[in-house]
Amino acid sequence: DIEDVKAVAWQREPVNIAMFRPYDKAKLKTHFGYASGAYNRSTKTKLMPNIAIFCKTPIFSSGGAMEHAHVINVIGYAFDTPYQPDYQYFFPMNAAKWTELVQRMSQMWTFVYECARRRKLRRVFLADVGGGVFSAELNSSRSTRYEKLKDESLTPVLREYPDIITEKLPFVPDGLFERNQFEDSLFVNAWDPWSMVGNGNEADNSLDGFFGRSTAMAVLCWPPTNPFLTYQVV
Repeated sequence: DIEDVKAVAWQREPVNIAMFRPYDKAKLKTHFGYASGAYNRSTKTKLMPNIAIFCKTPIFSSGGAMEHAHVINVIGYAFDTPYQPDYQYFFPMNAAKWTELVQRMSQMWTFVYECARRRKLRRVFLADVGGGVFSAELNSSRSTRYEKLKDESLTPVLREYPDIITEKLPFVPDGLFERNQFEDSLFVNAWDPWSMVGNGNEADNSLDGFFGRSTAMAVLCWPPTNPFLTYQVV
């Protein structure tokens, strides 16, 4: 549903860390018409859409150097707390739910590689999207560990894009400057379903926080501050 996709892109929280929302909800409601993210419309039987947003952004090193980087922000499924809609939808885990999760993660990886192909970028610097804090509850069982999920979901996608080189994402931002391959590379940010890109920024030591504090993606990837964003089906 395109309207749900637009809602998830537009209705973003300034910050959301493990379902903790340290922002002024009343002020957000007054100025933008909502107090919490559209992902709260998810239920135990239906999740709101999983989306990705690409932009070309200025990026600054810790020493103040500037380049422009192609970055795609993709959203892993959040299993860091039982209060997350993703946890409530997929758990208790069974064979059918696992198959669905693998399929959904494959779609997420497809966003990355299809973006690289459409933008004519020959290299993807890939992050373990969903493999950090979000994987806490997944990793409580050997049968649902993140490494298994990544292998089952990513491997078939890589076969569809043999022309694209995959490398491990270096430390953000300075590792990107050391590699100095901005022109033909797509960098992957591990975003979340709730917040604006960057989430807690300087107070957030996740990958998203480091990208946020080093780039202009908070405003470039939010429809109210970037009216030039377009929607594409993948």
